[in-house]
Formats: sequence, C-alpha cells, structure tokens
Amino acid sequence: MVRKLVPSSTLTFSIRMKQLILSVVLFVALSLLATQAPADEYHLGAAGPVPQALAADVQALLAEDGYRVTGEDGTRCEFWLVKSPAQKTGFKPGLRVKYPFEPGVLVGVLRVGEPGEFADFRDQVILPGLYTLRYGQQPQDGNHVGTSQQADFLLALPAQEDKSTDKLTDTDELNAISADAAGSSHPAIFSLLPPEAEKPDQPKLTHDPDHDFWILQTTADDKRPALRLVVAGIGEE
Repeated sequence: MVRKLVPSSTLTFSIRMKQLILSVVLFVALSLLATQAPADEYHLGAAGPVPQALAADVQALLAEDGYRVTGEDGTRCEFWLVKSPAQKTGFKPGLRVKYPFEPGVLVGVLRVGEPGEFADFRDQVILPGLYTLRYGQQPQDGNHVGTSQQADFLLALPAQEDKSTDKLTDTDELNAISADAAGSSHPAIFSLLPPEAEKPDQPKLTHDPDHDFWILQTTADDKRPALRLVVAGIGEE
C-alpha cells in the first residue's frame, strides 16, 4: 500500500487555519462574557440620619429610613423620601405616566458622596453634595423622541437653592434650577420605571443587564407609593 505524503506547506496552512478559528471562537466567547457582565457592582444598605444641612422644613418631611447605594469606591449616593408626598386624587396610570404626582412636587432628597463621579440618566456629572428631588415629566416634543418609554422622572435641584416644601409650579424655573445641579443647560434627571405589580416587603436593588440599569425599588405604605428609580444607568440619546 502506497501512502500519500501531504506537502508540508499544506499541513502548515491547515494548522494555521485551525489556530485562527480557535482564536476567533475565543474572542467571540470573551466578548459575550464582557457584554453580559456588569461594568460595576452596587449594593443597597441603610443610609445615615437625615442630613442636618437641609432646610428645617424639608428635614421635617423626610422619612428616617433612607437608602444607601455603595460601589467599589464607597458610597455612591443616598436617598431619603418624603413621608407623605402630595398625590393626585383619583389618579389612574396611563401608557407613559405611572406615578400619581404633579410636576414640581417634592419627593425626596439625594446626597452624592465621595469619591468618584456620579452621573444622572443623561450621563451628566452630578458633583458631591445635597439635592432635593422633585417630580417631573418628560416633554412630548421632538427633542425627546425615543429617549424613554415613560414620562416619569425625578429632577435633582441643589439643596441650597431649593429650601421650600411647596410645589414648584413654574416648569421653566424647575428645569433651570435643576440644570444648575448638572452644570449644563439640561435638568439633572433620574428615570422612574413603572412600579412592579407585586410590591416588595423590603427595599431592593436590582440590575437590568439589557440596559445596564441599577434600579432602586422602595417599599410602599398608605401614604407613600413604591418607586423604581434608576440610580445607575444611562438612557438612550
């Protein structure tokens, strides 16, 4: 029986092709793992006492059970919610509006901690400090088409510029003061996602890998609805 010899050039080419295919497979696998794994990991804990640097009237409205979100670099942010925020009578959620608040109503307080950079839903840097959180709705105009399916947002306002507990009825003023929090011409906003049908007994922090959102889910009672607030994540432009 005569055995055919394979030319060395053909053998070398075959080995190189196998190596190339293996490299491509490994590259694709690693890329998939990289896209599935969150870039950062966050955890939920209890916040400290209500900040004393706030206006006395604002302090009096806040619940003691605040929320602290921490990452690898330490505290990312803390939240204290109003014990009994003003709500619309007879409110029924629609397709875009899920929360029973009127624009300009005080909902809570945000404290951004050191170190690191904290960004809002538009990837605007929010510097360390205290901010009030007021409810707002995304305008239905050409500048916001496709940015979010829901209209519900919280706007951050520098606490030293917002010391009243009254509703801010002037939308332009609300947006202008909030823009100061981001140092830009656009308000500092945080998206409110639709509340879950089944309300949790305990607050929780969940991760949405499809959008890379970290979502704070608060608890509810007779005076305060549960919120689902995106505390880390950037919306579509």
